[in-house]
Amino acid sequence: MWNAIKNLAEDTMKKIKVWIEQVKVKADRILQEFEKRLRELKSKAIAIIQNMFGDNGIVKKCIQKQNEKIDSILKRILSGINSCISDKINQLQKQTNYQIILDDTDIMLKIEAKLNKCQEKKEEPENCLLGVRKEIAEETNEMENEILKRRVESRNIIDDILDAIVSCSTQGLIEASSNVTNVTLEIINCIVES
Repeated sequence: MWNAIKNLAEDTMKKIKVWIEQVKVKADRILQEFEKRLRELKSKAIAIIQNMFGDNGIVKKCIQKQNEKIDSILKRILSGINSCISDKINQLQKQTNYQIILDDTDIMLKIEAKLNKCQEKKEEPENCLLGVRKEIAEETNEMENEILKRRVESRNIIDDILDAIVSCSTQGLIEASSNVTNVTLEIINCIVES
């Protein structure tokens, strides 16, 4: 029975570590996809302007004038998303306690102490031993439940943090879209006024 508990604890620790690594990989993919979408957003905004107004000198001049501003905005947003995702990954490491420590020595000492008490009670050793056996089964059951509870809690924390990482990206895309739209309007105003 004890080996089953140890195996469950080891399996739980391994699963939690795997889940954490999977979130890190997903977070990295989300960040890469975010960067790609930022580049596409900028390219599409410029393409729309060029389709509307052509590619003459005034258009190029107005785009060039705002190009640095767009790059600066996108760099700032990307930095914010990177920071947000890093914070969530750090939070993930702190909140998931995958260290499940099972001390064989402590358990064995408790059992030995209980068995010694049974030896000292010479009247009813069989009943005493049955009581010890029952206590050991209850303690083992409690340990198993605690390990399973920790597994579920860790999975929930990991899922919540993954949702938060996705939210970082979504909020960043919303902010980027808004800012690029504003700069695009500034470019259009520049073209119209020229």
